[in-house]
Amino acid sequence: MFSKRKISDSEWLYIYFHEMYNDFCIQIVVEGNGKIDVFELKSAVKKASAINNFVRAKKNGLYWVDSGKSPEVIIHSCDLSVFLEYTNSNKYVSKLNESVSCIHYFPKSGHLLFQVFHGVMDGRGVLNFIQNIFKALNKQTTLVVLNSNTNDKQFVKSIKSKGKKIHFNFTYKSVARPINLHSNHTGCKIIQLSQVHDTIVPRICYALHHSLSVKKSNWMIPVDLRRHKKNIKCDANLTLPIFLKIQTTDSYSDVKGNYLMSLKNSDEVCASNAKIWGISFLPSAIIRYVINILKKILIKRQRFPISGIVSFIEKSDLQNYSTECFKAIKMIALPCVQPFTPITIMVSMDTKNINLVFGYYHAWCSEAQINDFINLFNTNFKNLHYE
Repeated sequence: MFSKRKISDSEWLYIYFHEMYNDFCIQIVVEGNGKIDVFELKSAVKKASAINNFVRAKKNGLYWVDSGKSPEVIIHSCDLSVFLEYTNSNKYVSKLNESVSCIHYFPKSGHLLFQVFHGVMDGRGVLNFIQNIFKALNKQTTLVVLNSNTNDKQFVKSIKSKGKKIHFNFTYKSVARPINLHSNHTGCKIIQLSQVHDTIVPRICYALHHSLSVKKSNWMIPVDLRRHKKNIKCDANLTLPIFLKIQTTDSYSDVKGNYLMSLKNSDEVCASNAKIWGISFLPSAIIRYVINILKKILIKRQRFPISGIVSFIEKSDLQNYSTECFKAIKMIALPCVQPFTPITIMVSMDTKNINLVFGYYHAWCSEAQINDFINLFNTNFKNLHYE
């Protein structure tokens, strides 16, 4: 359970991204056949948020505190696709001093959309919350109680590993040349891959590299810090990145080996990577100015600190997101598109599919350009040699 937690440096950065650009929420979509009773859904959300009460958090000065209010459940008459295309979903979780979460139900298309601001918890925490909602819908009493009082800086200090300090080189190219520097609108494209019996993340990065037509690329891969403490049950924002650098001369075995070695060496566990000095003390006007100017310089020069982000949500059993009257058939995660990143890819796996969602800014990539890139990626993913 949670009462109060200090906002960490990385969480402050997420707050600024959220306020300045677009929705910076973890967004999980569950698609199913059948209907969910609205009264029962609201009742289940209330029970689950009382157990995982961090979804009731609000920003109060330098801290997250419990607002005591359950997330709002909104029923829509349109399809989810229409909502995502024509609605600024940011407005539903726009005032962090009031609420950090919201749930949308689309009976017409059979979709549930769960939104939780990324600064309070990561994908693992949101999945725990969603599973508790479905347990409540199924009249189960064994809801999972989790601790949310530890932030990433505190958690890293408790792990006995030094990790690898991040050093950014602003040398990596984007998917396409910029179109409109002043646009903050984002888009996303969803594709489905066949199951593979191999480590999926380096395989995706390898195909992405060969789709960019560049000599070198660098991919940020968020890693769950909880893997270092299996007995800890915590649903806070506990991910830090490793980086996978690829050159055209590298074989897939090289790429996969580098990825596995980074995990083995616990490269993500570095206290300095969880610190962004001064961001919680400098005036917000200065932070906003620096972020905005840096984004415009990056896009204009077409040189970025990374080629993109590849984020992975652990494999999910669709039965955990079903009821007697609603059978889940797909679960996907929508990406948080970051202003310093050309492209963001969310990878989710369920019992049937591997789903990839490509997120991008319209500022530097048109819909036609992202479609061409995804088609090339799809071809490379299927045809490249993975030996």
